[in-house]
Amino acid sequence: MVTRRNFVCGMVGVAFAALIGRLFYYQCIMTGILSTKAAYNQTAQEVLPHHRGTIYDRNGNALAVSVDAMTVAVIPSKVKDPRWIANNMAKKLGSDLTVDEYYEKLTGSTYQIVARKVDYSAAEELRQLIIEENIRRNDSGSDVLIDGIEFIRTTRREYPYEDIAGTVVGVVDEDGNGLTGIEKRHNDILTGVDGLLIERRGITGEAVVGGQISRDEAQDGTDIVLSIDIDIQREAQEQLAQAVYDWGAREGCVVVMQCKTGELLACASTPYLNPADLRNSDVLSPTLKCVSYAYEPGSTFKPITAAMAVELGLAEPTTVYDVPAQIEVGTDLVGDVDLRTEEVQMTLTNILERSSNVGAVMVAESVGAQQFSRYSERFKIGMPTGIDFDDESYGIVPKLKDYTGAWTSMSFGQGLAVPPVQMARAIGAIANEGIIVEPHFLIAKGSDVVTPSTGERVISTATAHKVGNMMYSVIENGYGISGRVEGYRLSGKTGTSERLDPNTGTYSSDSYTASFIGFGPTQDPQVLVYVLVDDVPAGGSQVVGQPWSAIMLTALQKLQIAPTVT
Repeated sequence: MVTRRNFVCGMVGVAFAALIGRLFYYQCIMTGILSTKAAYNQTAQEVLPHHRGTIYDRNGNALAVSVDAMTVAVIPSKVKDPRWIANNMAKKLGSDLTVDEYYEKLTGSTYQIVARKVDYSAAEELRQLIIEENIRRNDSGSDVLIDGIEFIRTTRREYPYEDIAGTVVGVVDEDGNGLTGIEKRHNDILTGVDGLLIERRGITGEAVVGGQISRDEAQDGTDIVLSIDIDIQREAQEQLAQAVYDWGAREGCVVVMQCKTGELLACASTPYLNPADLRNSDVLSPTLKCVSYAYEPGSTFKPITAAMAVELGLAEPTTVYDVPAQIEVGTDLVGDVDLRTEEVQMTLTNILERSSNVGAVMVAESVGAQQFSRYSERFKIGMPTGIDFDDESYGIVPKLKDYTGAWTSMSFGQGLAVPPVQMARAIGAIANEGIIVEPHFLIAKGSDVVTPSTGERVISTATAHKVGNMMYSVIENGYGISGRVEGYRLSGKTGTSERLDPNTGTYSSDSYTASFIGFGPTQDPQVLVYVLVDDVPAGGSQVVGQPWSAIMLTALQKLQIAPTVT
């Protein structure tokens, strides 16, 4: 028989045994699970974003730089008091969203970004305000905490000079990877490695003092230095934009290059890209047309034709030609811009001064198709320059086997098309005593100076000097007079090429590509400038002579090249 006493003792024993079992379960079995859960609830992992390398111009001006920023995200299911948060987001973040638009995001159904890469200090003020409000509400005994908002450290790319060199510098995507321009081409150099911070935080979201568990520092990307001079670039863009506007042109290009090194001091094509304000940019395809588009060079090719004849010993600057009013090129008759009707005598220098198409054809005929093709290849016409920029065009240049009866039209720059940077390289060889160099932007990465590739000889030094002096006469005595710069001896050549009508497939009589290429000072060339304006109703000197001379003067002054004429 079970007595009352025995029953009570038995029940106490069972309860005690259950308690012991429960304690054993929590202390021995669940210890790891609960501690892991507690750690999960109080431990935060935060990515420490790297700073992408800064892009500088040759004088140390930052063209692209990464700054601290914050991305603010929301987990709507966890949000408490969304109206309070929306009001303070609108006050602190200063974005385009209204209070109601913030509220709509905060009360949505899925995780989403509320504000991307906003000012770091503004976002940090908002984060601290939320932490303080959490503490206040917790201390007052309220069970309603501000929750569900994530602050993600990141960086934002800034472009201090906006559209000045914007197309050259390029842009990055939302994740900070190079998308266009130098940002894309040298992405591997500019990109670093993110770090990671693991720390404990209190229930209200603030970091616990001494609660850092681990910290792996970010490794920033490498800074790079470009050959661009921001002042020369600005002048080039202003002059080009004005010329395009004044003449109602389709587009324009400018290349400014150091003759001896191939360093590009400026490179621009319209329209300009502003990486700092892509939302309001009208550039749908941020292409650097100096590199990616091919144009018929027109008469700017004539110095190359002249160089062939001089190098082969077929002519000197004073060699006289009996130049008729017209000459057959294939099945067409080609005349000169002066529309003369009689034969005149011209020296080789006069042919360049007067930009005689007929004279250029005669020079090419004396050179012959085989040598013309050979020297075109030596000047690397139709070959990539190797420039450190994507999407380079090779141009459209016939090979010898494809020459037709009209091949001599190439002597005055028609029947072939090349990108402006390729023409700059070719004429640069004349400026650089016959040695061709590779145009490029990158001159330093980190503390390492980039050594440019060794140039190769195209023509003799003597030939280069003779052609350079003939080009000097073009500016002093010929059609290039609008390119004069007071105090300096300069060498140049104008160009006017007829444009192909896309509807008829024939050359238009009222639409031209105007250009001007040259270098200076003549006796010791340091800088080359090439200006091209496409789809205009007039010739090269008239359209681009003044812009060319203005850009050249700025470049000479920035390079501290003293006047050569007193």
